[in-house]
Amino acid sequence: MEGGYPRELIWHLTEERKYTVEESLPGIYSVKGDILPIQIVDNRKLSEAENLWLKELDNRLGAVQIQRITQEIHRLGSAARVKAYLYVLAQANPKSLQEAYTMSDIALTLDKVLEEVGFTARMEAKAEARGKEEVARNMLNSGFPVEQVAELSGLDVERIRALAGG
Repeated sequence: MEGGYPRELIWHLTEERKYTVEESLPGIYSVKGDILPIQIVDNRKLSEAENLWLKELDNRLGAVQIQRITQEIHRLGSAARVKAYLYVLAQANPKSLQEAYTMSDIALTLDKVLEEVGFTARMEAKAEARGKEEVARNMLNSGFPVEQVAELSGLDVERIRALAGG
């Protein structure tokens, strides 16, 4: 991908697939000729001021960029689209998210936003499920029958059998 845009992809689309590709805005390419409309976004060419949401939608964000985004999200309120956007950012940038969270001036805002989008609840549910599975494995290793492990752990019998290896 030399030259600041996805050269090989655009070549393939224009030469092999015979589609029309036009740069409608800096970093945003419109592809015509397929059944559905397609856009290619080269976030390296996007203006930060005009395309904050698109520019930052990748997995190479730093803590400062996440901080700027969470401040903007807090300013905009808790619209569903913003929540979905933040959830994608959190999934793609967990290390930077953790670093941003430790910055004292945004910790409360970020914590509130993560709670609002359900990210905190999802992580707690995953941790709880892992804990139940660990307890179930220990019970199985201690000789408890599958049905009793299922009853005591709250996991279904099929999941217990899968943990038991068959």
